Amino acid sequence: MRRGPEAINWQWDPVLALGVMVVAVAGSMSAGSEEALVSVPSLHGAGIALLVVASLAIVVRRRYPMVVAALGALCAGTYFLVVNDNIAAAIPAAIGLYTLSSQGYRARAIAIIVGCTAIAVGTAVVLASDPIDSIHRTGGRMGWMTAIMIAGEVTRHARRNLAQARARAREAERARDEAELRQAAEERVRIARELHDSLTHSISVINVQSAVALHMLPDRPAQAEEAVRHIKSASQDAMRELRATLGTLRISEVEANPTLSGLSRLLVGVRAAGIDVELREELTERLPAEIDAAAFRIIQESLTNVVRHAEANSVTVTIRLAGGVANVEVVDDGHGCGGDVEGYGVVGMRERAEALGGRLTATGLLSGGFAVRAELPVPVREPVA
Repeated sequence: MRRGPEAINWQWDPVLALGVMVVAVAGSMSAGSEEALVSVPSLHGAGIALLVVASLAIVVRRRYPMVVAALGALCAGTYFLVVNDNIAAAIPAAIGLYTLSSQGYRARAIAIIVGCTAIAVGTAVVLASDPIDSIHRTGGRMGWMTAIMIAGEVTRHARRNLAQARARAREAERARDEAELRQAAEERVRIARELHDSLTHSISVINVQSAVALHMLPDRPAQAEEAVRHIKSASQDAMRELRATLGTLRISEVEANPTLSGLSRLLVGVRAAGIDVELREELTERLPAEIDAAAFRIIQESLTNVVRHAEANSVTVTIRLAGGVANVEVVDDGHGCGGDVEGYGVVGMRERAEALGGRLTATGLLSGGFAVRAELPVPVREPVA
């Protein structure tokens, strides 16, 4: 007999076995023998021994469910035949049948029910003084056995659905981790590309103009001076581009699992790019992890766009929790565009918000500047019982 999937959850089975034994033996001691098909009072002690054996077998019901179910049914049937008709004798068999069904042995459970019913009906016809009454009682017991088997099937399906849900959650978490790693790799490539595009031209100009200045300096100092001026201008452009790109790099270089507690480090990078930042944090409680991470990513992407595109002097970041919704707002005083904007960064932020059941808008302000606003619903925490 193969082991069932519940073999590791055996800790409470000894307690269950002891409780069933007490109930079954107590029921046997309190009942008479007038309802037995073959009344043999001298075998009452042997009947109690059968109940003890069937009850103790429950200890290994998860490992050997077929053996426990069959033994319980055999002991119960023998007890009904020679001692009395006390239903407490069927408890070990019922538990064995439930375990057998819950572990997926449906055919074996049906076979035990059909076999026990056939034997009980045949015995009643041959031995009982009132076969009709005995058959009626047998039909009732068959109904109870069928209900117990169905309960085991329901438990098995519920357990399987729970395992599938957990497997899907693990797969989703793995896919999310892979997406974050892929996003980080793409970000590094993007930064390298921007460094190349922004600095190559300026460095090339500096190289060419320095060669010209060296060549003309002895004979034509005026032209050499003009070349040096071009070098100065190109180097200033290169420094400005490098500063802006490094500001973006600092914004991106945060811990792998971001939270709003890391905002201070994020804002340091923005201020290093020459932008004043004001943080308004109005949180009365800590946000759930997924909301916290989404809020941080939205602020991060918004500030990256401010550093790269807005030409802003200042930016205000507001985080507020009200009415079960976390509101995130990033507003700058840059050039703005007076309408909605749909770039890759905005699309990514909007998808992040919508994945949590929220929404995001990114709009240029008519008065100048740009605003990103996100509303992220915060799930209601269930009270701890």
